[in-house]
Amino acid sequence: MKKALSTVLGCFMAVLTYAQTPAEPVCIYCGEPITRHKPDCIQADTQLLDSIFGKPDTKGCMADSFVVDYTNKEQILPFKDPKVKACALQKWDTDQDGELTVDEALRATELSLLYPHRRNLFAISAYDDLRFFPNLQRLHAGHSWVPVIDLCHCTSLKELDLSKCHALTTIILSEGCYPHIIQPDHLWKGETPKIKWMKPPMMHCK
Repeated sequence: MKKALSTVLGCFMAVLTYAQTPAEPVCIYCGEPITRHKPDCIQADTQLLDSIFGKPDTKGCMADSFVVDYTNKEQILPFKDPKVKACALQKWDTDQDGELTVDEALRATELSLLYPHRRNLFAISAYDDLRFFPNLQRLHAGHSWVPVIDLCHCTSLKELDLSKCHALTTIILSEGCYPHIIQPDHLWKGETPKIKWMKPPMMHCK
């Protein structure tokens, strides 16, 4: 009787422990944990996102060489990743014209790059566009397989959520900026991303 009771109690404790252990996110295509994501799945993920938002402009993109003139508040900003633009427009496109101006970007103090309805599919392909938001205080970097995130333009950053950046190896911050960082929930090759501090670029006006 005692042996049977002990077995039942052991099973109960095992079930309880399992229930309390957070499940590792799995790929919607192959069913494997994200840490063992298959290359074919990443390609399928990218193709699906491109069909929804359009392909990122990676060849000769205007955003790569675009110089922000902060004295021209009506200047329209070109985005390299249309998914970053979609997230920014949701909250900071105050005139609802489908574009973001310098003035609107300067007002942005928080930004989430998680798409509200398809969070597990929304993958950011480039973080270059974050340089348009120097006054960000809180940023959720969304879901990505990008190894480096450069935030040296964001001199006021206080909270940085990188929990879904599954391939992150390097974080670049502005000198003197020490935000609270939520590290990736699955470290790439088991290594915590390295942090580098850089001097922020000169700005015409803020």
